[in-house]
Amino acid sequence: MALFSLNAYSAAWDLDQGTPLLYAEQALTRDELKNNGNLIVSSSADDLNIKVSAGFAISAEHRYVRIDLHNGVFEHALPGTGVVLSPDYHSVLSQGGAIGDSFAIIEISSATPTGQDVGLMLELQSLRFEDSSIPLGVRYAMYGDAASAVSQERPLVRKQADMLKVVDGVESSFAEAYVHKVGFGSDFLRFVPSFRSPGTFGLGDSDGDVASLAKFQGEWLIKTGVRKASDSSFIVDFRDLLPDVSTSTKDARLYVTSGADKLFFNDSDDCSGSRLAVTTEPASAEFQLSIDQLVTYPVLCLDQTDSKRRVARSEFRLNLGIGLDDAFFGKVTYDAASIDLPYVTTYSGYRQKLIIANHAGYDVSYLTTFLSEEAVAENYTPGTKSVGVIPAGGVLKLNADELVDIAPGAPSRVTARMFLDALPEDISAAIQIIALDSSAPPVTNILDVRRD
Repeated sequence: MALFSLNAYSAAWDLDQGTPLLYAEQALTRDELKNNGNLIVSSSADDLNIKVSAGFAISAEHRYVRIDLHNGVFEHALPGTGVVLSPDYHSVLSQGGAIGDSFAIIEISSATPTGQDVGLMLELQSLRFEDSSIPLGVRYAMYGDAASAVSQERPLVRKQADMLKVVDGVESSFAEAYVHKVGFGSDFLRFVPSFRSPGTFGLGDSDGDVASLAKFQGEWLIKTGVRKASDSSFIVDFRDLLPDVSTSTKDARLYVTSGADKLFFNDSDDCSGSRLAVTTEPASAEFQLSIDQLVTYPVLCLDQTDSKRRVARSEFRLNLGIGLDDAFFGKVTYDAASIDLPYVTTYSGYRQKLIIANHAGYDVSYLTTFLSEEAVAENYTPGTKSVGVIPAGGVLKLNADELVDIAPGAPSRVTARMFLDALPEDISAAIQIIALDSSAPPVTNILDVRRD
């Protein structure tokens, strides 16, 4: 025998289960959060209704149900029946249950005895925390007489649980990001395709020309199960967690290492929808946009269609401007082994040589990229052998002036990175330098060969 319909009160809080309702502290408004931590929590549905199994048989002999709120009070008066009326039992609110009360005592009886599993229901539209920094708890008890219910002595059954809790409602994750590769097969002009016909281009894919790098996932910021205090509904728009943030202001930042002119945000996972171009100032490595723009254009894409310029190795990070750490937001790497040469010099007093051994059974292509200090930046050009092939099973020896040509008068040093179309284990390398005016032996250093 049931005293209420579970279908009619499907969202009611079950004291027997004891799982508290969670309210996001970031979503609390001034109207809801009063002085000294007081908080009004309301519901537009059944979420604050309390259901509980009686735990003891109800018979013609009057028994007394007592409900106590710990750290909370009723924000509206209970009806004269105390609990939801049913033809299977008779109930009367004896004490408490008024606005501002923290308890209610309800006299209950049944002409036809019930089992201990019979359900009771309190209908509540709002409750008030006295201190929202700690949970609001509910204790249920049944007593054999009114005096025991008042003194809270000798309960026939008693159970309690936390009902409402204010928690941090914001998670730290908000980005889904991917790594794309470019390689020797396209002379580093195109991405390595990540799908084949009849596959579908989706988030994180590339067709060779366009790559879907990352997606802003705002809903990931919402901690599972958190609600708004205004109506106890679940938070589904993360912007409800930012009541004091202007989401239309361009406070978010996309940090770009290179290639900004080919980047854009898109409203579709396959980069085929509406675009928001990424533009940065010449001396800047960041693009400013609003959170609202991220909601409309959540996907970061890079377009190499018809480009004659090599794709730059790059990594992107996104900061929302709301106090969270930057998120990894996509990366472009080279599908190649690499060797770093921190110091390459054409100084006339030195003779520097790079030795590379190819242990593979196939020819290995290589190319070299350069970095320099400002004084050298406009005064060097790649050398005649900065790009080439290492024969299968062979050894290549390169003088520094074959790698790079530095104009007279400029500091005669640059930094280089060599990329090789091979596995790191198939390549070994060393660099040797000799001081021509010294009798000291050559200095040789073994170089690491690695892969991104």
